[in-house]
Amino acid sequence: MLNGTAEPQALQRLVGMPFPSVVLRGAVGGSVVPGHADVPWVLYLYPGSDTSEAHGSDTPLADAQPHRGFRDLHKDLAACHHTVIGVSSQPLEKRRRAIGAHRLTHQLASDGPLQLADQLSLPTFKVGGLRFYQRLTLVVANGVIVLLLYPVLVPGRNAAEVLAWLKTQHRPGIHMNKES
Repeated sequence: MLNGTAEPQALQRLVGMPFPSVVLRGAVGGSVVPGHADVPWVLYLYPGSDTSEAHGSDTPLADAQPHRGFRDLHKDLAACHHTVIGVSSQPLEKRRRAIGAHRLTHQLASDGPLQLADQLSLPTFKVGGLRFYQRLTLVVANGVIVLLLYPVLVPGRNAAEVLAWLKTQHRPGIHMNKES
């Protein structure tokens, strides 16, 4: 498991790997099982709003940006036949409030035990003894990770970056954001 800031190159190993079999708790009830071979997925992982000022830019506003970006591009992403899900480690009640507050058209799920982080060695950080996801996005098709966006430096542009990649139909790869 990676803690702190991960090197994007270290995560390149994920592209081409099978997506693990995990069951997440959906905020609007039931279970969400991303990665099924029949459904292409976009999973954006984010810390959640409780981290606030304790970890720099991870604030409720920073969470709202990717939520709204994926909401606003919902029709375009659906036209690319991808299902979007936002995943954080925070409790479901916080996810339910976010869905209503931002009028989301996609599912949010809770991965409280950080199954994905542990199975894929995804980057996380700790605040007050609690562990949170660092922002990253995975595109999964045919049960395989085909794209990784990390780090997500501008949360509000994340959905547009994913859509641009899907529209260009690049072969599987990694996109490493570089700080300016």
